[in-house]
Amino acid sequence: MKPADDARFVQRSERRVRQASAIRASDVPSASGGAAIPICAQPSPADMPRRRVVRSNAERERGGCAPRWALIETLGGPMPSVMVDGKFRRQFANLARSTIASGVIAARRVPELVRRCVHSGMEEIDYIPTYSGAESRMVARPVLGPSGVVYVVSLWAGHESFPVDAEARVGAFQLDLETGIADLSDSFERLLGCTEREGCGRSLSDLLAHLDGGSDRSGLLDLLDPQTDREFWVGTATTAAGRSVGRRHLYLAAKAVGFTSARVVRGLVYDITPDEPAPPADPEILALAHLPVVSGHTIGLVDLRTSHMYRVLVIDPALRVGRGRLNPRIHPDDTCTVDECRAELLKAENPIVVVARVRFSDDEPWRAMRAVCTRIPFGDRPQVLVDLTLES
Repeated sequence: MKPADDARFVQRSERRVRQASAIRASDVPSASGGAAIPICAQPSPADMPRRRVVRSNAERERGGCAPRWALIETLGGPMPSVMVDGKFRRQFANLARSTIASGVIAARRVPELVRRCVHSGMEEIDYIPTYSGAESRMVARPVLGPSGVVYVVSLWAGHESFPVDAEARVGAFQLDLETGIADLSDSFERLLGCTEREGCGRSLSDLLAHLDGGSDRSGLLDLLDPQTDREFWVGTATTAAGRSVGRRHLYLAAKAVGFTSARVVRGLVYDITPDEPAPPADPEILALAHLPVVSGHTIGLVDLRTSHMYRVLVIDPALRVGRGRLNPRIHPDDTCTVDECRAELLKAENPIVVVARVRFSDDEPWRAMRAVCTRIPFGDRPQVLVDLTLES
């Protein structure tokens, strides 16, 4: 045995000896010749003194209502769900099991408060009694998506003296799968470092150009594919340093809404930089962003199954097209030719050349372009490196 163990053993032995001596002494009559001195029974935990919790006057007035916060998605579907619960990230979790809805009364009234906020599009407030007799104030504030519909509800709970934080760290977006154009809320634009809205939307490649790292790209491409049964996606991304903000670490969640041609992807974004600083940028993405411009060539990455050009590497200056509008559209008479090329690329390994009429906006004329397409294996979602040149 160790010396420390020996000392504890000796202490326990001495304590047992003292207890036995007290028991024997209790059987001896008192000096006055009366009855024996009774032995006090061991007190129960309920009779033992308890440690007093000292609270300030302000805490006593608040009734112990600790502040709580949650981020609720209302992107679509029968029930809203929790995406952020305090400092913890969630993935479409049950609202009734969140910390902000703890308790029978709160679990019943919080979903109704969220429903009212979504319906009115305005701030809604409710007061819920707590075990201490005080009232906990609940504030639901809507975050509108680009279409004017409530995509997110920021929910606070606590004493009414607690401040309600601003929604500057929460944004929303919607991506039209048919056009490949994403509409961003003003708060999302600011998180990207853009102080002004540049046009009425961003192409998918332009949106991703503002990011220098991210997770689960394959899962995101699955969500953008109408032929898959994937309904939602969750991931993280880091932004490149913008004009007004530094690099940010973002938590994103997206959900597919609608069917076939009417299918859109709605999503929310939450800035988690204060809790989880942005990791280093992906060196491969940084290297691709600094490729030298090759005169006469526009090079990009295309998801073969959806035909979305999600990453533009080089833009031909002669096209006079900004990244925000670089979303090639195929002439209706040439779609069959492009579809045949896609079918061949799914099973071919050698580059394929196709010529089609392309334009980048409705006010531009159709221009014949030559595309050299090289298939790149990427799991069950093959990609295509496309080199576009104007056909002479």
